[in-house]
Parts: sequence; structure tokens; C-alpha cells
Amino acid sequence: MNARGKDELRVAKRAVREPYAWPGGYPVFVLCADGELLCTNCVRTNWRQIVWATRWGGFLDSGWAVAGSVIHWEDEPGETTFCGHCGERLQSAYGEARCDREAETQFLDAVALEEVAPDVLATVEAENADAALEDERREADAENAAFLQAPHRIGRVN
Repeated sequence: MNARGKDELRVAKRAVREPYAWPGGYPVFVLCADGELLCTNCVRTNWRQIVWATRWGGFLDSGWAVAGSVIHWEDEPGETTFCGHCGERLQSAYGEARCDREAETQFLDAVALEEVAPDVLATVEAENADAALEDERREADAENAAFLQAPHRIGRVN
């Protein structure tokens, strides 16, 4: 058994035992080597296939091989993420990304025609800046979480 398989199985066990991240209570799902997400129920019921694929099977040969765990932050507008095995909708931490293109277009048309009061325009610009900062924070949090979950080993120099 390789050390890589042990680490991934440990991550999968933790996702099943603790389906929500702490702190924050964000839903955690298992990421397979083929890029699919599995809900914790499917990991629990298919544990033998996961162990075999992760330990002894070729890491990329099987859809059951575990690559790690992830937090599903949000769905893109009009898209939904499902479990790769049972097809159940996966709960996202923030729900669907809010994006109303039609309302945004109407607002921008009104701005172009100077039908919007300057104080309303300033408020909207401030909200857009806050939303951009929040998006950057989420991306940085996701990168930090991926880095912290990646196995780090210090090799021995001969």
C-alpha cells in the first residue's frame, strides 16, 4: 500500500464522518481522480470499491479512486452540481451565484441615458467593488484549502 492511498482514504473517511467543515459549516464532498464529486452517502455505501481503487487500482484507471475532498462553494447561474454516482444534487455553501443579466443590462442602459441618480450610481459601484473583493476572498480561501489538503512530504536527502 502506498502512502498516497493512505492519505486519500483518510481524507475520504473524514468527509464521511464530518460532512461539514469546521469552522463555517460548509458541505464537504469527496473528489475522485476522474474529477467527479461524490456525496458522503455514496462514499459510505461504496467504500470497498473506493478502497480498492485508491490502494491497489491504478490511480487514474478507476472512477472510484479518491483524489481528495472539496467544499462546493456555489453553482454557476443555471447550473447544478450532482453526485457522480447517485445523481443527487450537491448542496453548495452559498447557493446559486446571484447574477441577473437582464436587470443589470436595464440598469446599465438607464445609466447610459443618465436616468439614474448619482447617489444610486455610487451605491451600486460600491456594492460591485464589495462583490469583487468577496469573489477574490473566496478564490483565495479555495486555493488555501486546496494547499492545506494536499499532502506535503519532506524527503530525506542522501
